[in-house]
Amino acid sequence: MGCGRVGIALAMRLQEMGHEVTVVDNNSESLEKLPPNFRGQKIVGFGFDDNTLTRAGAVDAFAFAAVTDNDNTNILAARVAREHFDVKKVVARVYSPERAELFERLGIPTVSTIKWTTDQVLRQMIPIGATDVFRDSTDQLVLVQVDYDDSWLTHTLGEIQELTQSNIAYLERNSKAFLPQKISRLQQNDKLFIFCELERKDKVSHILGRRYELVEKTNFQTKSGRKNKA
Repeated sequence: MGCGRVGIALAMRLQEMGHEVTVVDNNSESLEKLPPNFRGQKIVGFGFDDNTLTRAGAVDAFAFAAVTDNDNTNILAARVAREHFDVKKVVARVYSPERAELFERLGIPTVSTIKWTTDQVLRQMIPIGATDVFRDSTDQLVLVQVDYDDSWLTHTLGEIQELTQSNIAYLERNSKAFLPQKISRLQQNDKLFIFCELERKDKVSHILGRRYELVEKTNFQTKSGRKNKA
């Protein structure tokens, strides 16, 4: 929802990734700004209206992003998509940091304009693996934000470090960063940042992208110290 500069960039990026995309905006002229090669649907209407979202195919949608320039409109539409249509992944763009914290407490992931990137919205909508945040000058160590399967929720960070053979640098929760303890547990919508060797980046992403139960059964580090495939 929202066919401004950000909405257009997001729609085209999703299309390039092979997804079916529908763009909703209450201004038909805004929808005409989509590039000629946009193959998705264009729906004129308000994204928080049940009828509009029904026409847009929200019943079968996997993800929904509300990216207009109005905080209240975005959060209302995101809640309707999640609560009325049971869309699994929703994200709302917000301008106010105070509102961002409130919305995330309601279970709606947000991306503020201060740290806005298309990748950040995509990460909330669909898994995109591990994204570099920092690399050291020797290109041997990397700090990455890593997506994880929901089955890792409630498990301790100590378990995650042991299974991935990496170090958890910090977590972001409710728009605030903090240094966790090993006994801390992942919660819904936590953003996970891991520090590891560059050569292990893809391995860490692969492990956390799988269901916890599968990784546990094929743990690459046995009690005897021998390594097995994960």
